[in-house]
Amino acid sequence: MKARIILDLVLILQAPWHMALAQSPGTFARTGDMHIARIDHTATLLNDGRVLVAGGGLSYIGLGSWLYTVHASAELYDPATGAFGPAGDMTNPRAAHTATTLADGRVLIAGGYFHPDGTVGPSGRSIVLTSAELYDPASGTFTRTGDMTKPRRGHRAILLPDGRVLIVGLESSMEMYDPSTGTFAALDAQTARWFDAPVLLASGKVLLTAGISACGQDCNLGKGEANLYDPATGALASTGPMTSVQTQPVATLLLDGRVLLTGNAGDITSDIGGCSPPCVSSELYDPVAGSFFKAALPSTPRDGHTATLLPDGTVLLAGGLSPYGGAPPPELYNPTLDSFQGNGNMATARVGAINTLLTDGRVLFTGGWTWSTGSGGPVDLESAELYTPEHLVPAAKLYSLTGDGKGAGAILHADTHLVVSPDNPAVAGEVVEIYGSGLSEGGAIPPRVAIGGRTGEVLWFGGSPVYPGLNQINVRVPNGIVPGPAVPVRLTYLGRTSNAVTIGVQR
Repeated sequence: MKARIILDLVLILQAPWHMALAQSPGTFARTGDMHIARIDHTATLLNDGRVLVAGGGLSYIGLGSWLYTVHASAELYDPATGAFGPAGDMTNPRAAHTATTLADGRVLIAGGYFHPDGTVGPSGRSIVLTSAELYDPASGTFTRTGDMTKPRRGHRAILLPDGRVLIVGLESSMEMYDPSTGTFAALDAQTARWFDAPVLLASGKVLLTAGISACGQDCNLGKGEANLYDPATGALASTGPMTSVQTQPVATLLLDGRVLLTGNAGDITSDIGGCSPPCVSSELYDPVAGSFFKAALPSTPRDGHTATLLPDGTVLLAGGLSPYGGAPPPELYNPTLDSFQGNGNMATARVGAINTLLTDGRVLFTGGWTWSTGSGGPVDLESAELYTPEHLVPAAKLYSLTGDGKGAGAILHADTHLVVSPDNPAVAGEVVEIYGSGLSEGGAIPPRVAIGGRTGEVLWFGGSPVYPGLNQINVRVPNGIVPGPAVPVRLTYLGRTSNAVTIGVQR
C-alpha cells in the first residue's frame, strides 16, 4: 500500500486528544501534598505521565540550632488523581542530585550529598556522592549503576541526542554516562571556569555559561563567560561573550532555537543587606550568530525561580525571592514580542521549587521553601501546585494504523514508502518515516525518537505540505535493538513523551 493511501487512512482515523480540566486557564491552584517537605529534590516526568519525586532534604530549627536531614524516599505524582503515592526508597539518601529520563524510560539519578549522621548542625559534616542509580518504572525499583568519576552536588545533567547523559559540574570538569554500558567516563574538555546554566541547543551542542559574583558591580559589564561543547567531537570552544553578569541564571531553550537567560547579578539570598543595588537582567543567545543580545527585562530581580518553556512558545517565570521583599509575581515571556507580562500569583510563594511540564500541558511545582508569617524564618514545603496555561497543548502524538494510537505505527520504509510491518520489517541502519502530530510549526527543537529503548538518529522533521497538522520524522533505526514483530516506538518532544506504537524489526 502506498504512503498516500496509508496517510489518508491514518488522518481519517486519528482522533484528537481532548481534556476536561476544572482549573481556570492562566491560573495556579493547589494539588495534593507530598508525603514530606522537600528542598533540593528532583521531579522527573515518566513516560506514562506520572512524576517521580525523589530525595531532597528538610531543614528546621531545633534545640537552638539549625538542623538538616536528607531523604532517601521517593514518591509518584499522578496527574489523573492529583495525588502523591509512595515509590520506595533510593539506594542512598540524596539532595542536590540530578534525575534524567533515559531513552528506555528508566531514570538516571546521580550524585548529590547526604549527612551520615542523619541530621547536621553547624558542626556537622556532609558527604558528597559519586554514586548513581537507576529507577525502573516497570518494576518500581531503584538499583545501583556505575559511579561518577568524582563527587558532585548541585551539578547539571543533559540528555544528549544520542542517548548519553552529559554531567556538568559546578567546577571545570565534565563527564559522560553511557546507558549501554552503565558507566561514567571523564571528558578531556576542561576550562578554568565553572558552569551554572548548561542547555542543549537544537544543533546538539551544549551551551555552557559561567557567571561571576557582581556584588557592587555594574551588571551590564558583560563579564559572563560562555562556551559550546560539541559531543560529536568532544571539543570545547568559546562563544559570546554574555551581555551581563549573571550568577546562576536559568537558561531556557526557545522553540526558535535561541536561549533565554534570566537571573540576577549576584545571589539574592545571600546578598540581601550587603549587595546593592539589586540587578535585574535578561538576555538571549542566538546560536546562528554565536552572540548574546539584551532582552526585555522582567519586572523585578529574582533568585531561586523556575523557567518553563510552554508548548505555545512562551516562557513562564515563577517563584523565587525578590530583593525588594515578598515574592516576585509570575511572568510570561513572549519571544515574538520580546516582552514580559504579569501572570497572576502562585498559590504559595515558593523559592527553590522544582517545575515539571506535564503531558497534558500543565506545569507542576513541588516543594521548595517559603517565609513563615509567624517566625519570619524559612519553612520547607510539602505542598504542590499546578499552573494551567491559557493555551493548553498536550504532548505530541504518534499515529497508528488502527487510529487509536496503539499497535502498529504509521511508519514507512523511506526508500519504498511501504508500511513497516511484521511481514516487511525494518532493519538496523535503515531510515524510516514516522508520522504523528504535535510538533510546533516551524520550530527548531528536534524531537527524540526511541525505538526498542534505544535512541534513533533524527535526520529530518517537519510538517507535511499536503496534510495540515501532520508531522513527519525521518529516523535511522538504531543498532542493538532486540528484534521482533512489535518493537515499541516513542517520541519525546519538549521533555514530554508521546504514546507508544510498534514497529517490526528484522532479526
